Amino acid sequence: MNYKIIIMSGETYIVNKSEYLAIMKAEKGIFIPRIEVFINKASVSTAYPENLSDEVEDRKDLNTGVLHDGTKVKRHFGQWVVAGADVPDDRGNYMPVKLNLEYYPEVAKDCVMTEVEYEKIKSLPESKRLEMFLQLSGINNERTSTKGLTRIV
Repeated sequence: MNYKIIIMSGETYIVNKSEYLAIMKAEKGIFIPRIEVFINKASVSTAYPENLSDEVEDRKDLNTGVLHDGTKVKRHFGQWVVAGADVPDDRGNYMPVKLNLEYYPEVAKDCVMTEVEYEKIKSLPESKRLEMFLQLSGINNERTSTKGLTRIV
């Protein structure tokens, strides 16, 4: 299996599993003779298996998604809000509904599921969906509140 290493300056390198493991174990950096490059561990922006390239790279441009409880969301000026659920304020202006970050840890970590990811796990109970998604995305956080939704101020 090959891994894609993206450096903060924008360079991309494809390394094999042993090279990837050596980079991750290195304290500061490592020279990869096969590609004749020294990779400073501190300058690695992201690294992931090459077979996940489409999914990881698409996630950066994700503007709509689904939360663990099936709520559809969209980006509104860089913030996740409930899609199609604007509420009027006192003046009659419609404002998007902001999500509670304690109830939705995937929003807090900016790791909202794509519709395809949600379709794969939607048959599971809600608590299992959240647990499974958090494990898959590497988020270690528990649902600590059931306050629900609040309006953006």
